Amino acid sequence: LCRPCPWRCSPPAPAAWLAEVLFASVESAFGFTGLRVLHVALVGGCLLLVWSILRRAANDAATPAWLGMSAFAALTAYRLVQLRPHLFSVLALLILYRLVLENGRPLGWRQIVATGFLMAVWVNLHSAFVLGLLLLGAGLVVDLVRHGLAADTDHQQIEAERIRIRGLAVAGGLAAGASLLNPVGPGAYAPYLRAGSSTPSLGRVGDEWVSLGLWTGPSGSQPSPFVWVAVWLLLLGLLV
Repeated sequence: LCRPCPWRCSPPAPAAWLAEVLFASVESAFGFTGLRVLHVALVGGCLLLVWSILRRAANDAATPAWLGMSAFAALTAYRLVQLRPHLFSVLALLILYRLVLENGRPLGWRQIVATGFLMAVWVNLHSAFVLGLLLLGAGLVVDLVRHGLAADTDHQQIEAERIRIRGLAVAGGLAAGASLLNPVGPGAYAPYLRAGSSTPSLGRVGDEWVSLGLWTGPSGSQPSPFVWVAVWLLLLGLLV
């Protein structure tokens, strides 16, 4: 039986309602296998975008792109293995970078409209949409600084930078307006702003954060002998 709370309980904020609807729809139509396929597709899309972005940055050199993608996968593995709404934020952030910031050229109206549409969808998928606004703001600041430090000799380049700055400002304003297209309006920002203070201490998750003694062998219930052997095999394989 549910005992009454000493405080007034409130329902969770619908910050990720669209992701929940998508997960429920896939599970209803295709079962658990469908969720697995969706999970692989989201992770694969993230890794493919990272590889493509890094390859363009490296002038089509494949080796730096593979190394960078591997580093990205290793650093984000804890998030990639979980089928949760934050996967949409990882993918959306990469799409936003490619759409607006990657080539450094002036933005066309299609890119600006696509930015607003992406933000309107993202704000209903996961509360980390705030990162998209921060990314646009950072890009605008960098372009303003670059424009301020540019030489006055190349007037064509200066004019192109001005057009890009105006386009970024319009895209940022449109994205900020689209971020209000959520059932709770400006309240969609609240879960992101509260995330640090409302998350329980990781010390409570004892089965995932126990120490691993490589030289002393497995002890207790965690990590298991299988995990201990698997870690050693991975380390030896890395050295090879």
